[in-house]
Amino acid sequence: MARFDVFYYGDVVCTAHPINPRRVLQEAGDEFLALVAETGDEDVLTRIYGDSLVQRMIDIGVIRRCGDDIVFDTPVIMEDDAETLTGLFRGEAERLASMLAHHREELYALVRTIRNGFTEAVNLYHILCGMVLDGRMFDDLCANGTVAVSRLHPSGMDYLIILYERCEALDRLSRGLLCSWNRLIGANCVLQSFGDADGDRHDFYRAYRLQALTRAEGQFAQCALLPPKEELLDAARSLALTGSCAPPMLRLLQKFGYAGDGRIIVPVFRQEDESVVKAVHALVRETLLQPMTTLLQHCELDLTAVRHGVNKAEIANELYHILFGQINEALVSLGVVAEPASHPSEGRYLKSIQLC
Repeated sequence: MARFDVFYYGDVVCTAHPINPRRVLQEAGDEFLALVAETGDEDVLTRIYGDSLVQRMIDIGVIRRCGDDIVFDTPVIMEDDAETLTGLFRGEAERLASMLAHHREELYALVRTIRNGFTEAVNLYHILCGMVLDGRMFDDLCANGTVAVSRLHPSGMDYLIILYERCEALDRLSRGLLCSWNRLIGANCVLQSFGDADGDRHDFYRAYRLQALTRAEGQFAQCALLPPKEELLDAARSLALTGSCAPPMLRLLQKFGYAGDGRIIVPVFRQEDESVVKAVHALVRETLLQPMTTLLQHCELDLTAVRHGVNKAEIANELYHILFGQINEALVSLGVVAEPASHPSEGRYLKSIQLC
């Protein structure tokens, strides 16, 4: 029987809502999803799970009725999709990465103006792989209608759900690619890390997220009583700008790897560096936006989600994650950007600070 990993885009933290997708999917379980994939027989689903659960799965946008059948209504990646996504699709990603590699010296010249003590390759990793490909290019593709970033549901919550069948081949796509951007955002400071999702990353975004879900555990158990977010971010800003902050905050920043020996030890991007980010974005957009749009809108991929008639822009949301993750991997292999550090049980990532 197929088992699934579930990923959410949007705010679905509040588990008290009666049709919160986390609760409904937990109640349905893997067997429900596997039956949809295998048969889509509404009579079978209703007989086993009842009308109420079937309707709630429709309400949260995971399934829908299509004639006499039940089909997926949200992007779903199954094991038999892996060959397509690691073959033709990866080849396209490598082609796009090569197009960017032709602009290596121009990109390096842009980031060389950032005076934070780190190399062009390290700074370009954060700016190109994170800020641009997992940020501003996403916005560009949303603006031209290629990708959807949310869907308003009957519950009033705005989110997308992505389903992955749990298997080794798809783990390399859902968890192993460099496409995970964790950002603890405040009014004047952002503590961030960018890398893959192949582990339990030790960063502040995850710690505060687990605290909000009231299940801080493992390496985060000691952080169940984190300080108010803005106090921590103000302290990080102060340390970056003045070299000092309150000792308890300094110890916490050191514990999470943003500081060491009483100072910031990760790249800091200041407000005056925004012009560099804009310039890198402009170059990447000019080089990649059109071929990316064409690929995501018109590439005829034989995928489960396509066969189920899932909204094309919602499918493109996850395909873009796979695409730019594969582009980032190729950029690392080509030496255009720095290789992220590998942390046992946490995955590969690098941290940085952005001052607003």
